[in-house]
Amino acid sequence: MSLVVAGNPIQIGREIAHGFEGAVHELPGMPGYVAKLYHTTPDPFRARKLQAMAAMPAAARPAGAAWPVAVVLDGAKIAGFVMPRLENRRELHAVCAPAERKRTFPQADYRFLVAVAANLARAFATVHAAGAVIGDVNERLALVDQRATVGLVDCDSFQIDVDGAILTCDVGVEQYQPPEMQGVALRGNRRRRNFDCFGLAVLVFQLLFFNRHPFAGVPLDGAPPSLGEAIAQHRFAWSAEAATRGVSQPPNTLPFTALDDRLRELFERAFGPNGPSEGRHPARAWVKALDSYAAQLVVCRANPQHAHLSGPCPICVIEGRTGTLMFVPRGGAATPALPDFSKMAAHVRAELGQRVLPKAPGFLPSEGNHARRVTGSPVPPALKRPGILDRVLHAVGIGENVWANELTRRDAVVEKTRLAYQAALANWQTALHRDAIASLIRDIGSRCDRLANLHREADAVTVGAAARARNDTLRTWLEAFPIASASIQGVGTTRIAALEGAGIDTAADVTVKALETVPGFGPVLSKRVLAWRKACEVRFKDPTTAGMPAVSAPALAAIRAKGSSLEAAIRDGIVQLDRMIATETARVSGVEADLDRLARDLAQARADRAIMA
Repeated sequence: MSLVVAGNPIQIGREIAHGFEGAVHELPGMPGYVAKLYHTTPDPFRARKLQAMAAMPAAARPAGAAWPVAVVLDGAKIAGFVMPRLENRRELHAVCAPAERKRTFPQADYRFLVAVAANLARAFATVHAAGAVIGDVNERLALVDQRATVGLVDCDSFQIDVDGAILTCDVGVEQYQPPEMQGVALRGNRRRRNFDCFGLAVLVFQLLFFNRHPFAGVPLDGAPPSLGEAIAQHRFAWSAEAATRGVSQPPNTLPFTALDDRLRELFERAFGPNGPSEGRHPARAWVKALDSYAAQLVVCRANPQHAHLSGPCPICVIEGRTGTLMFVPRGGAATPALPDFSKMAAHVRAELGQRVLPKAPGFLPSEGNHARRVTGSPVPPALKRPGILDRVLHAVGIGENVWANELTRRDAVVEKTRLAYQAALANWQTALHRDAIASLIRDIGSRCDRLANLHREADAVTVGAAARARNDTLRTWLEAFPIASASIQGVGTTRIAALEGAGIDTAADVTVKALETVPGFGPVLSKRVLAWRKACEVRFKDPTTAGMPAVSAPALAAIRAKGSSLEAAIRDGIVQLDRMIATETARVSGVEADLDRLARDLAQARADRAIMA
């Protein structure tokens, strides 16, 4: 076979990829490019499309895509084409699936997934701007590098317009085709950009929701439909209308509220019944929405690889429920030994015991304390006690009873002073904060108890570490067996896609409960899949006999953080207690002085009244 490109012989290098249609080879004489050579000679339709693609001016080609730039000829027949080389990249599926991502993108975090999603949308937008339609959207359409850069491949299957003639894309994967294309013959069927936008939405969803297919929900009644049937029926499992369509979100998956309003709106339009008629949002709208979402994300306090909108971290919730880590834990400094929490609590209690608390006086100042030390004010000489005649005259309204007026005045002084004393007494009783101080002391004591008991949590971590180590290591072992590579009787490509759509990407995800939600998997197939998982587990080595570390550093770090939080709260409580004690001591002293003065005034007023009796 003598191959030429643009009339020049080319040297074919080693094979770097192999697929159903052909193989990809290095081109030693053309750095930065590779050649795809078909297993069989392309038909005239494919040949015409390749020639038209290669003839497109460089400026008009989609940037960053493995677009055909020249055809490879074997004599007069087309044998393949030359395309840009996308180096050091992995298929998009490796980014979506947590187990595969942890192996191939160990530095990835949630923000990386959002960046890949945004760059994927940009790649779609450049294809559409070039006048092409992707058509065969699938999880292996794009290649991703460690910087989240996305490049599209299999461009020779794209639909293009050549002088008004539509050269269609004649292939497709069911779970990425829109409702309009479900059950429809693909060959010769003109695709629309609106169809691509459905597939883009599915891929973006799988990136953000850890490879969950948006239509792999839990049916509210009956057996689960196939993904194609669910798509045709608009059974988007995370939709606000999911219940009316007979489906619900699978358990232990990200909630739809993990996204902002704009992204939720884009998904609802893409997957809902109005998508075909009203049109799904274009790729550029996804770029803008994903960039905006990325700007709103905050790094999780508990795990820097998580990112979320304001509020609790939903990824932490999923990992806590399932025990499955979505990202590779990042190494850090060794966790030092835990402090002696009991000793810390005893020290705080000793400090607390040194506080002198304000006490109520043994007895309250009262007028009785001053009654013997005061004498009534003498009656002015001008006042004369009225005789019998004066009383008669006053009774018939003749003359003024000056004596009675003075007596009334002194009665009023007694009553006014008594009321002032009673008010001060009530103020003393209600103003005291001894109850609040006692409550704060109890609260500090309770925190001390919790601090002292943290050693029990540490003991539990140590005791359960061996079991957790075994489970974690077993899961890591099983994650090395992807379901896509499994050889299971009766489980072909379509059923593999159904398993992956339900979140079963590796042997680690296979459980009886998980298989119950997968369409088409009854007792027989489920038993075979479970047997495959068991076979994967056979060579697993128990870490308890392999010198595995016994204690989980993250768990101990969490206990240490809890201890630090309690200690800080206790210290803040003691500072508050000292302020309350000082304030209350000054208040009691002031109120006590006021009561003593008012008691003396009341005793004096009564003595003044008594002298006129």
